[in-house]
Amino acid sequence: AFQKAQGITKPYFLAVGQRFGYKNYGILWEGIGRLRQEIRDKYMIVLVGNPPASNENSHNMQVLSLQGVDEEHLALLYSGAAAFVYPSKMEGFGMPPVEAAACGTNLILGPFHRDRMPQVFEDLAVYVTTADEMKRAMSDIFEGKRIDSKELIERASRWGSNPKHGWNEVAKDYLEYMIHGPFRKGPSGGKLCGGIAQSPLDCRFVTTDTGLKLAPATYPFVT
Repeated sequence: AFQKAQGITKPYFLAVGQRFGYKNYGILWEGIGRLRQEIRDKYMIVLVGNPPASNENSHNMQVLSLQGVDEEHLALLYSGAAAFVYPSKMEGFGMPPVEAAACGTNLILGPFHRDRMPQVFEDLAVYVTTADEMKRAMSDIFEGKRIDSKELIERASRWGSNPKHGWNEVAKDYLEYMIHGPFRKGPSGGKLCGGIAQSPLDCRFVTTDTGLKLAPATYPFVT
């Protein structure tokens, strides 16, 4: 009823939030231009956010822009979508795909989730980096190739309040990357970091029943 009241009259691909620059939605519009006409006719694009900009060409595919959508109705939009499209190149974490997965919605994600956060969805998402890959992902939805919604809901549930999962796992990955990542300049550390990590075993973290802690005997200043 909500979708119909908003003017959603077809199956739809959903995008939520800003679409500038690193959000990488250019490959969505280019991909739409490469779709068969019957797919453009069957589906529409629903944008929660600003209307299409002058450089966002829908190639005559119907587009609906919605603003001021509250959380209850956003969940309805996620649940009703044929797929959620989030092709971002860079994020802090990227919550909208988790929200969509929690509603059982299929995911079309970009380089950020493929390269930097593959552990979040693994093979439960389709990853795209080019317009041709976007075209293929949208065409697969049209042809009925979808991930089971129960698997998506179960995966999204891992990114919640359980102290052994979710945000603690993200924090663990982030902290260890900052300490041991490729910007490090030998055992003395980078310019700003100093010699925090003297070996690959220094400053590793573990998740526990009470949250994130340094792993035993990895703190470099304790002798």
